[in-house]
Amino acid sequence: RSNRSSAFLTEILSDYKGAIITDGYSGYGVLQSRSEIVHAGCNAHARRKFIEAGKVVKGNADIDTVLELYRQVYKIESDWRESHPDLKELARLRDKETRPLMVELKNIISKQDASYNPSGRYGNAVKYTLNIWPQLTAFLDNPEIPIDNNQVENGIRPFVVGRKNWLFAVTMSGAHASALFYTLIEGAKAAGLNPSLYMHYLLKNAPVAVTESDWAALLPLKLKDRDFLLAE
Repeated sequence: RSNRSSAFLTEILSDYKGAIITDGYSGYGVLQSRSEIVHAGCNAHARRKFIEAGKVVKGNADIDTVLELYRQVYKIESDWRESHPDLKELARLRDKETRPLMVELKNIISKQDASYNPSGRYGNAVKYTLNIWPQLTAFLDNPEIPIDNNQVENGIRPFVVGRKNWLFAVTMSGAHASALFYTLIEGAKAAGLNPSLYMHYLLKNAPVAVTESDWAALLPLKLKDRDFLLAE
């Protein structure tokens, strides 16, 4: 599509049930009306705004405190990934240790909400964070929801940079083709496949795919146990 309208979002997610992590773009507000969707916010986006504010508003104790609280929150997530790859343990840690930190973070910025120019860096960070607070804390109630969307952002960064350099996809069909191949390649990486070997396998077997199940069998996650396709 040529825009990011909420109508398009409703269309492509018409049959979707589950969690979705987004930034604070207002168009995503339509997700709030879908009971079958858990709309979670990306804490990396919120934290980044305070980092940028700290570069402009030097020596602000509130910004320093917010960033320290976020540092502690992220350390809990990092420590769990390294030593406790169990979702029940993550749920316990988030409820016992992370939730109080997030409550404290909200209390700090709530007190400052009317003290700063909303168009300034710090005021904008505060407003952005408070506006989507329910989404930013959704991860506390579901251990399957990541704290942020960084994994996806890291995956799409190469072609986002490319898109900026190329400037145009020229046509909608060209944009669709690019999105298709980027999705397949990043999907292969996420499944632990060697992207080059996977694309070779896909192009070799796609001509004989006829039914929907034939096509589904060619998706990266369906091939993640094929040793000859795995990344070294």
